[in-house]
Formats: sequence, C-alpha cells, structure tokens
Amino acid sequence: MHKEYPEGNKVPDALYRQAIALLEIGKQKGEQKQYTSAAREVLQRILDEYPRSERAQEARKQLEKLGR
Repeated sequence: MHKEYPEGNKVPDALYRQAIALLEIGKQKGEQKQYTSAAREVLQRILDEYPRSERAQEARKQLEKLGR
C-alpha cells in the first residue's frame, strides 16, 4: 500500500489505528511490554514518514503518554 500510494492520506490513519490496536491487545493479553514496544515503533513511523499528517500530532501525544 505504501509503495503504491506513498502520499495517500489513509496510511497514517491506518498506522495509528494499528498502534492503538497493539496497545489494546497488550492490555488484554497482559503482555503490555511487548505490544507497547511494537506500538511505539508504529507511532514513531508516523512521525518519521508522515510528519505533516493529521495523525502525527496524535501519535506524538501517544508517545508522550507511553514515555517515549
């Protein structure tokens, strides 16, 4: 998806939703450390690859909540 539509505005949204889902799965499974780490990577990817997207600010806030 990323390669076909690199400027697509849906990619940052999909990545953000993936990160939130990872955090939720971690809570449900009691394996927060692993899932939080994966979510952090996805959130950082939003900031690195889509810094001007609408989701970038939300990703930054989530990273701050997670303690970067």
